[in-house]
Amino acid sequence: MKEFGSFGEKPKLFPEWANNPRYMPSLQDLKGLERDGLWEDLKHHNPHGFEFQILTKEFIKSFSDFLAEEINKIPKEKLNILEVGAGNGRLTYFLKEAIKDKAINKEIVFRAIDDFSWDSDDQPFFWTKKIFPVENISVEESIKSNPDIVISSWMPKDEDWTVNFRTNPNIQEFILIGTEMDCGNKNSWVADENFKRKEVPTHGNVCWTDFAPRDEGKSKVFAFSR
Repeated sequence: MKEFGSFGEKPKLFPEWANNPRYMPSLQDLKGLERDGLWEDLKHHNPHGFEFQILTKEFIKSFSDFLAEEINKIPKEKLNILEVGAGNGRLTYFLKEAIKDKAINKEIVFRAIDDFSWDSDDQPFFWTKKIFPVENISVEESIKSNPDIVISSWMPKDEDWTVNFRTNPNIQEFILIGTEMDCGNKNSWVADENFKRKEVPTHGNVCWTDFAPRDEGKSKVFAFSR
């Protein structure tokens, strides 16, 4: 066990896996934290970096299964998948690893970007680390690379990045993760004449608004496909 704390708080004891950004916790791992009274500390003082979506083995498995199906539907030999607002890059890292194990006979290029507007010495989540490769670039600029699939996990509230996705003719699908109340605005989550909306069935979908790991399901995954 390692100690972790900040701002004069009494240090908390996290299991070793909680300090390893390359470890993918299971729902059972998270329930163990709840049992030990550490669930709230993981959400608000996560040593991996502050993540609105708390990634689990079950979530990555079910989401990557869906993503593999979508990849196979696109009639191209090489696909570019872009994650915007990627933070420390853990979602792209784990998706890339999961997709390697799928039966996909295509070249898949993953790219994670973030403008790091949240990153400053005086902001409260100072322990958030740039752990995995993430390019420092804006959403608007990144879309100019013409990705085939775009993923946005917990788009900032009252911003609508989907305007950039919907107007790029190369994008075949964009996927939003989060809650409609806390992410984007009312226009972000609606279908339009070019993109149909469907909910993606996922398991282990846990987020920072959940009172406990067993409350999974507040955060949703919706795909918008041409």
